[in-house]
Amino acid sequence: MSLLHKRTFCVVTGASRGIGKSIALNIAPNLGTNSVLVLLARNTTALAEVKQMLLSNSDKTAHTIQVIYRGFDQGCPDQQIFELLFSSILSEASVAASDFEQTIIFHNAGTLDNLKYCPQLDSFAKNSEYFNVNVAGLIALNAKFLSTFDIQPKVVINISSLAAKKPYKSWSLYCTVKAGREMFFKVLAAEDPSIRVLNYSPGPVDTDMLTYARNETPDKDVKEAFLAMNSDQKMLSADTTVLKLLELLEKNTFENGSHIDYFDVL
Repeated sequence: MSLLHKRTFCVVTGASRGIGKSIALNIAPNLGTNSVLVLLARNTTALAEVKQMLLSNSDKTAHTIQVIYRGFDQGCPDQQIFELLFSSILSEASVAASDFEQTIIFHNAGTLDNLKYCPQLDSFAKNSEYFNVNVAGLIALNAKFLSTFDIQPKVVINISSLAAKKPYKSWSLYCTVKAGREMFFKVLAAEDPSIRVLNYSPGPVDTDMLTYARNETPDKDVKEAFLAMNSDQKMLSADTTVLKLLELLEKNTFENGSHIDYFDVL
């Protein structure tokens, strides 16, 4: 049975740009009437622009779903931010958690910075900040999301990476958090098979993150590989990979908790 087209409470993290923005724009027309689409990111100005795009791109979207955005720093250790997030959104939307047929969260927010070789990662504070943004905050947000809603199905999508499976020199923190996130969601799927869990690796997507990687990666081999990929026009657009992800949700035949790469389903 499809995981689209139902009345859904849908959350997209990192929705201000790149893959998250594309998820928001492409999932909206596939949500059922009276759905609520929640956009989370740190940049509220960009989120407001995404909301305006959603409401102007489709009469269906403008008239049948609510779009709510929140400035949200996933790495902030203030527990109140997590405790109050969903209750405040439900209140703003004038709906109850039980009003929906299903819930979906796309865990897309993440960072690619602090690119260094392993012996250079000697700052406990910077390492902790990186893990807070990419892992600790995600886990807390996911737990609050699951506990807010009693309805089934609950759908949890982790935007993963080949870096969860393959080591990239000077990307140790990024590879570590991506691998850790995958295992966390595999455990979630094992604990509660009623929750539909997918680790989706979107392939090499032409986003600000990969532009940063091409410019700032200190390892020569890794940097040259991404430069070559760009010059050979092997990069994917965000919409291309997101539409493939929506196909997976439409078919809903993936093994629970599995890692699926864009190139696995061509």
